[in-house]
Amino acid sequence: MGFPKHKKGALAESGGGAKGAYQIGVGEMLAKHGFDPKIYAGTSVGALNATMGAQVGLVKRGREFWYKQKGNTRTWLRKKDIFKEFGKLKSGRRLLRDGGIMSNRPLHKWIDRTVDPKAIKKRGVVLEVGAVNLHTLRYHTFSPGDPNFNLGLLASINAPLAVPPEEIKVPPATKKQLWADGGIQNLTPIGDALKHNPDFLVIVILRKLGKPKAVKVMPRLGGFKGLGVLKRTVDAMFEEIAFEDVQQFERLNEAARLYEKDAGKPLVINGKRIRFVPYILIQPSKDLGDGEDFDSATLESRYQLGLKDAKKALKKAGFLP
Repeated sequence: MGFPKHKKGALAESGGGAKGAYQIGVGEMLAKHGFDPKIYAGTSVGALNATMGAQVGLVKRGREFWYKQKGNTRTWLRKKDIFKEFGKLKSGRRLLRDGGIMSNRPLHKWIDRTVDPKAIKKRGVVLEVGAVNLHTLRYHTFSPGDPNFNLGLLASINAPLAVPPEEIKVPPATKKQLWADGGIQNLTPIGDALKHNPDFLVIVILRKLGKPKAVKVMPRLGGFKGLGVLKRTVDAMFEEIAFEDVQQFERLNEAARLYEKDAGKPLVINGKRIRFVPYILIQPSKDLGDGEDFDSATLESRYQLGLKDAKKALKKAGFLP
């Protein structure tokens, strides 16, 4: 037994900051049992994980970014490896001036040093990473063939308030505009994967659908209570987006399945063909905590939970005994 045969498997990965270590565990378990996606789609940290999956595969991608392994021991990345933090006063000035309290310069350098769009194209896989144009409020995807791919990837990872948006010139614009986290509008980029007509889809989200976890103490961001309140507001928005993304797909996918079964042809809505796609949804069985938490033990526990939940999902789907 194992994953069903597929020629165009797709993987759609949502955003969630440091919770992305969960997706690494999920991906490694999926690969172990035969899942080899040819289509990758991601926003925010999901964009980063999707990119590395497209470049080196699901088994190796964790070691490219998240951890270094020696024997059975994993040494996880630290927050300072990707973000530069400042004191409270300087963070406040940066927020007012640039729109974010931290610098992503270390991450920017890592992307330019490591991400190779040509290598991705050479592997023959499809990759879409999403970001939002803050001028037009339009969602846009970047692929390895785009000259601005690395900047688009960086923009997709730039969480609101935490990191300033990126300046990118994307036609038909004649000047650089500000781009930020794709999860603002499309937290789980299922549609980005579906437009390439996969024959199987795996969706990996970083929030357990249902009732959000309550907090007893309002979190702080950069030492500011007010920003903690804003962050909690953004979290609430992302919870709703995640639920709607998945619910809309499941509703349309089931409608397409029933229509194809009864009518013997694909469902068409407003001139658009809606095809049924077999899929599995993998979500955390436990709350993954704060997306700003890069504690090594926390990252390891998220990774281990990803392995466990992926195996459980495969068993539930009948792919494992």
